[in-house]
Amino acid sequence: MKMRIFLSLISIFLLFGCTTASLDTKSENLRKEEDISSKLSDTSWKLTEISGEKVNIPNTDSGKAFITINFTAEGIHGISAVNNYFSSYTVKENIISFGVIASTKMAGSPEMMDLEIKYFGILEKSEKFEMPDDNTLILKSGNEFLKFKKI
Repeated sequence: MKMRIFLSLISIFLLFGCTTASLDTKSENLRKEEDISSKLSDTSWKLTEISGEKVNIPNTDSGKAFITINFTAEGIHGISAVNNYFSSYTVKENIISFGVIASTKMAGSPEMMDLEIKYFGILEKSEKFEMPDDNTLILKSGNEFLKFKKI
């Protein structure tokens, strides 16, 4: 009888110990995901490279043009050389995905429109991201990538 009680108590302690360890691991993983999400939330970035090629955007009549992405808690928005755009996004660890990208439909020079199409194509298909330092963001889609500098 004493042995049964003893084994029952040991089983209860082991079960409780495993549950606590599991909760600690889940809590730690959640904190890591929140840390990664918070690194992006409320940040603004300027595109510097597309798949290793420097982005050189000519000046326009209204001044210097550029491509940006801004992350908020609600989604992303930015300037894509010619048009403004917005979308939703989700992040889990280093995995990122974007919803359908909506944009204004203004026309620009053929060169600027080609750049915008290329940018949107890679952005929409981005699957992973890296932040090698606090001032650099890389969005990856297969072998293609978008590299940004924090602004």
